[in-house]
Amino acid sequence: MTDIILSSFISLFALFGKEEQVDETRAKNMLVSYLRHHFGIRNTSTYLDLYSDLRIAYEMNDSLDPKSVVASICDNLHGKIRTNEESMLLLRIMEFCGGKDSKLHPMFKTMAEKFNVTARQFSDFADFVSDRPSEHVLLLQPEGFDGTLKTLMIPPAGTLVFTYDGSDQVLLNDVPVLPGAYQVWLQSSVLKGKNGKPLYYSTIMS
Repeated sequence: MTDIILSSFISLFALFGKEEQVDETRAKNMLVSYLRHHFGIRNTSTYLDLYSDLRIAYEMNDSLDPKSVVASICDNLHGKIRTNEESMLLLRIMEFCGGKDSKLHPMFKTMAEKFNVTARQFSDFADFVSDRPSEHVLLLQPEGFDGTLKTLMIPPAGTLVFTYDGSDQVLLNDVPVLPGAYQVWLQSSVLKGKNGKPLYYSTIMS
């Protein structure tokens, strides 16, 4: 992943952080988690500084046209990252903003249009971040889990993503699940609660 692409990612986070007034501490915690676990970046200080600088610059620009900036950044990214990464970035940004009306935000719609995300998939993303059960979004309370397991099936590839909201520790392939951020559940992966009972991809899909 090049610095140019990473800078574009950070620009999107900073712009949405400004527009949605995402809490600064929460924003940086989510960015650290994203950079470390998605990109394998351990030294995140440079990117956090870039986020702060860009957010301040956006906040000081009274003539800023957010939709145009989003469109320009997405145009720059399109073709440089895989199609599935484009749609996953949109979902990550929607999760980052944490709103219950994400489907209505015009900047999300701009991203969806630029990344060729279908209306149905966009609706599924909005249901997922808003905790609304639907055909592809499930809210589960598995045996041995204190909290809620939320899953999203993304057809036709069969990609399954999830988040877990609970005070107990849950493990994915014996690695603690990150709170507050979605993860991809691979077909070979196993999720375990405090009782150690395994929960499989196939169980969720059945």
